[in-house]
This record gives sequence, C-alpha cells and structure tokens, in this order.
Amino acid sequence: MHADVHLIESALQSELERIGIEDASVVVTMLDKSAQSYIVSVVSDAFDGQTYLDREMRVRPAVARAFGASKLPRASYVIEPKTREELSVETEIEVGAGTPAPGDIIEAEERSARKLWREEREAVLRALSDSNYELHPIEVDAVYVASRKQLSEQRVVIGFAQSTKARTVDLQVRNTLQTVRQAQQMHAAYYLAPQVPVAPFANQQKAPWLTLSTPAEFLHTLNESTLLAKNLKQQCEGVLGNSSIGVNGQVIEPDVKASAQAGSVTKFFDKIEEWLSGAAASFLVVMAPAGHGKTTLTLELARRLAERHAQDQNEAVPLLVPFESVRRLVDFESLMYKRFAELRSGAFGAFRELLRMRKAVLLVDGFDELADDAGLEVAEHQVRSMRALVQGGAKVLLAGRSIFTQQFAGGKSIEERVRGLLGDIDVDVIEILPFNEEQIRSYVDTRYDLSGPQRESLIALATSTPDQLAICANPLFLRILASLARDNKLPEEGEAGVGIDIIVNKVCEREEIRQELGIGVEGQLQFLGWIASEAFVNGKAGIPEGDATAIADLFIGQSASNLQGKLVQGLLNHALLSSVQRGGVRIVEFIHPYIRDVILGRYLMSDVIPDKASEDESTRKLDRFLQARDLPEGTVRYLARTGRITQMLALLRTTWLSEHARLRSQSRRNLFRIATRMSQFRDRGNPRQWADRSWLRDNALVSLDLSGLLIESISFDGMSLQKCNLNGTVFEDCDLCDTELVDCSMEAATFISCLGNKSTRIVGGMISDVEVRSEAAEVIRVNTPAELIQAIESELEPHSVVPTTEDVVAKSKDLLRGVLQQLVETSPAARFHRITRENIRNFGRDDRERLAVDRVLIPIVVGKLCEVTLAAGSREVVELDKRWHRAVVQFLQSNRVASALEEPISQIAMRAARFLG
Repeated sequence: MHADVHLIESALQSELERIGIEDASVVVTMLDKSAQSYIVSVVSDAFDGQTYLDREMRVRPAVARAFGASKLPRASYVIEPKTREELSVETEIEVGAGTPAPGDIIEAEERSARKLWREEREAVLRALSDSNYELHPIEVDAVYVASRKQLSEQRVVIGFAQSTKARTVDLQVRNTLQTVRQAQQMHAAYYLAPQVPVAPFANQQKAPWLTLSTPAEFLHTLNESTLLAKNLKQQCEGVLGNSSIGVNGQVIEPDVKASAQAGSVTKFFDKIEEWLSGAAASFLVVMAPAGHGKTTLTLELARRLAERHAQDQNEAVPLLVPFESVRRLVDFESLMYKRFAELRSGAFGAFRELLRMRKAVLLVDGFDELADDAGLEVAEHQVRSMRALVQGGAKVLLAGRSIFTQQFAGGKSIEERVRGLLGDIDVDVIEILPFNEEQIRSYVDTRYDLSGPQRESLIALATSTPDQLAICANPLFLRILASLARDNKLPEEGEAGVGIDIIVNKVCEREEIRQELGIGVEGQLQFLGWIASEAFVNGKAGIPEGDATAIADLFIGQSASNLQGKLVQGLLNHALLSSVQRGGVRIVEFIHPYIRDVILGRYLMSDVIPDKASEDESTRKLDRFLQARDLPEGTVRYLARTGRITQMLALLRTTWLSEHARLRSQSRRNLFRIATRMSQFRDRGNPRQWADRSWLRDNALVSLDLSGLLIESISFDGMSLQKCNLNGTVFEDCDLCDTELVDCSMEAATFISCLGNKSTRIVGGMISDVEVRSEAAEVIRVNTPAELIQAIESELEPHSVVPTTEDVVAKSKDLLRGVLQQLVETSPAARFHRITRENIRNFGRDDRERLAVDRVLIPIVVGKLCEVTLAAGSREVVELDKRWHRAVVQFLQSNRVASALEEPISQIAMRAARFLG
C-alpha cells in the first residue's frame, strides 16, 4: 500500500493551526512497508512548560484527523512532541560540520547540564504530585512545600540548587528553607542539587536539620526503594525456595540466542548485563518455550538486582510485575499500583521517574497470562500504554512464552511490532535455549534435597538415550524428575514411557492451575490426543494452527464451556505444544517428538478403544486408526513397555496375525511391531519368544508386510512366513531354526548374526542382493535360496537355541566384563582407554570361550558400545562411547546392570551363550 507522507504532514499542519499551534514543524516517518506504523514528530514552542503527556493529549486528536483525511484511519502511530530548545540541545554538536570552538563546546555542555537539571527538578515535582502531595511554591524553581493527608498530615519542604556547578548550599535557598521550617511544622527539609555539594556549609553555619540529596536519592526515598528491594528480594527467595514442583537448588544459567544476530549465543545473565549497560532506552523481549525457566530466571534476576540495590543505593532498584498475580487487571498503571501494594512499598510516580533516570528496572513476566484472559487486543493496549514509561534511559524487560510472543507479532518481526507500538526505541529480543548436558548435570548436582545415589540415578536416566537427554533439556521436566528422584519414585532408565507419563500428568496439573482451564488433566490429554492423532493421520510432525484452532473449538463445544475464547487460547498455548513458522504457515506441534508419541499411545488406548466398547466396534476403530501408516517408534515402545498392548490384544479375536483376520495389512504390521517389541520387556531373560500361538492360524504368518523393519532378537522357530514382504527388512540376532520362508519377497534384505539349521527352508519368492553378516563381521551377498540357507546356517551349532541355565548366561557376562575391562580402568578412578582394535586381547579357558570372545563379544562390543576412529596406517582406534561411561563403570564395579545398559548387555551375553551352551 502506498502512502504519501507529505500529504499527511500537510493535513496535520492544517489541523494543528486549527487548535492554535501555528509555528509547528511536522515530520512523519513511516516505520514499515505496510504503511500502517508511523512516528509523528511535532516541534513547537507552544509545548514549553508542558509535560510529555499534556503535549501528546493536546495534539493526538489533530493527528487522528490528519490520518483520517489521508485515508489511513487504521494506521498506528507514536507521537513525539518537542520544543525547539529540546531539539537544538539534541543536535547541538554534530559530527562532520567541522571542529567546534572550545568555547562553543563548553557553552553547549552548560546548556545541556542546565536542561538536565531542569528536567530532574520537574521529575521530582511530578513524582510528588503523582504521590498525592499538594505542592505549594514558596519561590518558583527554588523552594516548595509538599503536603499530603493520610492518617496524619505529612509536610516536607524542598529547596533546589540554583546552579549546576555550586560547591556549597545556596545561602538564599537555605534561608528560605529555614524560615518555612520555623513557621510551619515540617517532617523533613531537603536540599536537592545535581551532585551533593563538596563543601556544603563552607563559610556558613552547619545545618544538621537539612538533608542534602540528589534528585535520584530523593526519589529513592520517596519510592522507599530500600524497603522495596528488601521485600522484593524476600518474596523472590520465597517463591524460588518453595516450588510446588521439583526440589530446591541453585538457579542454573541457560544460554540465550539473540534473534537479531544469527548464531549469536551467550549466557542469560551476561546478556542482561550488556542490555542494562546500554545508554539508550531499551525494551528487552525474553521469549522461552513453555517450561524453559522463564519465570525462574526473571525471579532470580529480580532477586539479584534487589540484592545489588540493597548493598549500594546507587544501583537501580527493580520491580517485578508478574501478570499471573494481577491477571484480572488490564490497565498497566493499575497493575503497578497493585504490585506496590503487595510489596508494601514503592510509589508509582517516583518509580516512573527513577526508571527514566536509569535508576530503576521494570521486569514484566507472564505477558501471555494476560492475553489468555483478555485477548491480543488488550495485550497490544498494554504494550502501547508502556510508552510513557519507556522514556529517557528506561529499561523494561517483557517475558512471555515463545508461542504467544510470535502470535502477538503477527506477520511482522517482534522488533517491528513493538517499535510500531512504542516508537523509535531500541528493542532487543532473546530466546532462552534448552539445557545442554553440562547444564543438566549442574542442575542435578546442585539440588539440595537429593542424596548422592539419587543424583546418580537421575543423571543416568537423563543421559540414557538421546530422547531422554532432549526431554531433560526442558527445565520443567527436569524439575519433575528431580522431585521423583527425591521421593525414590524415579523410573528406571529403561522405563522411559512410564517416566514420560508422569511428566505429562504433572505438566497438565500445572497448566490446569496456571491457565485456569477448568477441564482437568484428562480433558487436556484428550485434546492433546486429538492433536497427536491428526498429525499421525496426516503423516506430519504437527498441524496448521487453523486446524488446531478448529480442533480446540470442537473440543470445547463438547465440553460446553462458557469461556470458549479464553479456553481455545489456553489450549493452543499449552506447555506441551509449540508453534513454528514453515513455508508461510504457522504449525502447532509438540515440544518433543517422544512426548507426541506417548500422548498418541495414550490416545490410542483411551479414545480409539474405550473401556465399554464392544469387540466388533473396538476392532473396527482400531483397524481404522492403525491402517493409516506406521506408528512412530516411540509410540510402539511406549505401548509395549507399559503393557497396554495386553488390553488391546485381548479385545481382538484369535488369529489376528493371520491373513483371515478382520484387520488390514497395515494394522497387522503395526500390531506385529508392538507385540515383538513387547517381548523384550515382558521376559528379559528370554525375549525371543514373542508370539502367542493363538495369534496365528497353523503357526503361519501370511501376507504380512514387514518391509523396511528392524526385527531384532526374536525367534521364528517352527513358524512359517508365507507371501510376506521382507524387502529391505533387517533381521538381527533372530532364530530361524526350523523356519519356512515361502514365496516371500526379500530384495535387499539383511540378516545379521541370525541362526539357522538344516531344517530352515526357503521356497520360492524373490531373493535379490540379500546381505548376510556373521558374528565375525564377514559379509556375504546372496541371490538364491540355497545360498541364503547356507549363509545363515551356523558354523558351530549351539548346544541349545536359547540358553536355559543361569550358569551359561553368567559365564557369558564374565567374559563380557573381561572385554570391557580392557577399555575401562575402574580403580583408583574411572579412566577410559583408547586402544587399537588388534590390541584388544582374546582370552578364555578353552577354545569355545575364546571363540565366543573373538567372534561375538569383541565385534559386538566395538560395534554397539564404542566409538571407532581411524589412525595412521588405517588402524582402527576403539574407545568406549561417552553415553555408556557411567553405566559400564557401575557394571564393572558392582555387577549391577543399569537399565539403559540392560538391553545391549542382555543381547550380547545371549549371543555369546550360543557358543557356551
């Protein structure tokens, strides 16, 4: 849209003349290309002696009429009214106009000092007036009496220095102060100067009744800043020390990313110090995904600044305004008044002036809390109403959830949006990043209520898998797990699904209170399940924001809520959801894929198969859901680990894996994945026996699509696989003894350390480019059934297909310990060695044990538990992967296997046991 700023300026000039401002200079500056945001600068001597707000109120109607006449009635604008003297001081010394004469520089500096002193005097008088003091000038610009009636009348007399350079108290002002003090009963007498005089009473009698102060010091007194800082510090410490979730400990400083500087990452408090030290007025927006410690960090920042002011009154005094505690108020000035009342100290007028002088800092947390109640329009009004505060050198920090802050910005950058509301000020935007592994460890190590073993268990769980590490990078989730560790209820590393269940429930409990949703934990889980289901059916990580809003509307319609708008916004801002921009469309997705997978699993069990559904209805609903596509691996693991598959399979008729089942091929594929995965958790000693014979007809898997799957450590002993799609399937450590593969397609399939025998039969089917890998890491490529059978037949038949004695398994684990001890030295301290592959020593009491070590243990330990790099001469250098350090040391020291290591240890030991039975 094209806008002619000259037309606007001409219209505004005419409108100003109509209201008696005839000498005005008008400059209109467009802030963005959409022609919807402007800065309107009006310079006129008619403003002399008026406050900023008086000037703005005087010209705002004229500006509105001018924009209306220019056919821009919906444009937003910031008005900057100034006098010519103010403008001339700002531009007194300009670079590039030649070197000014020394006298000119001194004169300009003196004018600037006099202007600053006049502004500071006006600031004191404004603060007194805003604090309900009546001002009675005894001598204009020199002596004032300020009186206020509360329970009793308070009176103070204030004198102002008449020179910016005076080294002593002005004698005439002193005499006037003394006369007023003697004539009227005064609580105090103040003499204010730009700087406290060096020799205040030189050549005159001392006046102990007179308090010497700078304007900033007087405003701190009026604001009760020392008491304000003390009360704020106590309040912050109380909140930080009494969290409803988690255990107490040090606040861990996260990294933050500045949006204006791509790739610029720094520490949170370092960025805050950099921001506070800037000279210009600055508005800092702090974004953080839900649960990333935004509130904790603002509390800690307020506590530090309050402590700093308590130790040195020259430091800025902070005020923290948490929107959550004042969410029913929508006027920002009212919010601040209520906050001062809560802290039993502080004065709005004095604090506002201190803010402009850079002697105060305003911290606003939970900005999204207000919009949840009142909507984006009120949030916009709140930011615009802060314009009067962001003057001079004011520092204002606004913290909110990333998803809301992005919604608030609309299609613009956050910087542009804020500047469009506040004017041409500096706006910084930073986003709090998730914890890294070092910060996770620091957090756990500094929890006061955790014992040493509890810390070790929590760290082991947090670092057990990449998914767990990513989840624990969210400080809220880490706090929940810390509280479970304190109560000795922490799930084992291998029970991740159970741990996520607890985290999800705790977060929903917190959201129910924080956002006042009124639908309970189960209601939230149902809504989140709908979101996860929609994403699963569409095969996407998330869904468009419009679709998510429609789902929220539909959900709320079912719950018959009277607060639909608020509830929709609250659900979309849920702590477990995030919002990202992709291809010009805003997408709502879960904050971590594994949380999405778990919620999808819960939805599958609660909504797809309700408790009271009939068998036929359950089967139809289950088939309709599962036939869409492959379930995410996280959902498969969750359903298998929590045992909920038992309920699901009990609702199905027998032979559900057969060709004649009432389930379509994709549904049977998903159920096969769950059932085989479940066997690993149902019987860790014998995970290979996965199938219930009632699931099959004639012990045959018929027309089952297993293409592209990793099928690991299960037995097909005595089964028949008929017309199955095995293209690209990877079989690892599987028992194929007495197994038939009839008319199966096996293009590019892979068999790793699989066991066959002379009764293994392969009949018909398509076999092409099949790869067979032995325990000794040999690779054989085959293209015919005969070649495949020969390749998978074991060179050394085990004494039993599945070891049944504890002695054999124990012997395998002893040999495994011997291999690991070559990589780890546990005494006196854990040391991890780098060793070349050929230097890993083979050992054993007989040929069979040495064969197991050489052909099974060493290759698998190197492949599964180690990092391998190439050194000079193409030698392989082996080192234990850092993920396994703690668990392996525990295994070697105590023979106790951590859950994270239990699955690989069990698999490795079972493979070795084949050669030892």
